[in-house]
Amino acid sequence: MKFLTILEYEQLRKHFKRKTDKSTLMLYILLITGARFSEVNRMTYKDLYYKPGLIHLPGTKTENADREIEVSDSVLNYIKKAISKHPQKINGDLFGLSHNAISTVFNKAKMEFNINDEITPYSLRHTHASYVISKGISVEYISKRLGHANISITLEVYTHLLDEHKKEQGQRVRELFS
Repeated sequence: MKFLTILEYEQLRKHFKRKTDKSTLMLYILLITGARFSEVNRMTYKDLYYKPGLIHLPGTKTENADREIEVSDSVLNYIKKAISKHPQKINGDLFGLSHNAISTVFNKAKMEFNINDEITPYSLRHTHASYVISKGISVEYISKRLGHANISITLEVYTHLLDEHKKEQGQRVRELFS
């Protein structure tokens, strides 16, 4: 699996947030939600103005893939403001972009930050999951956030990262019972 480092993740998050073109905005949403390309690409204005603090992702892969993703009010407001700078499509779609359009913008950002060429836009999904795991978010929550059909998929894909946290969690448990 291909992941960005935390430094690269944070650099890209800041970089993407400074721009308002649709390709960069889509990359930003992929980075902060862990969504699949097809899910974000199918978003409509209704998905963005779903509920306060939530983005609706129209699932494409499994029944669980249709989901709500929590985001901060400031992030949601930024996305709404950025999307408002573009003409609204008659069909209500936010994006409808090609993989090529996204990859072109992503490759320019990778060059700017000297990011490994093997990293793809799909790597943003894995990096998002890795990032929230590193912040101590529960696997059950992450599984639902990613739209996995069940938690065993999340465990299978991200077990190596969870193993890294066992030592830290063991210390926390020892402190609970000292």
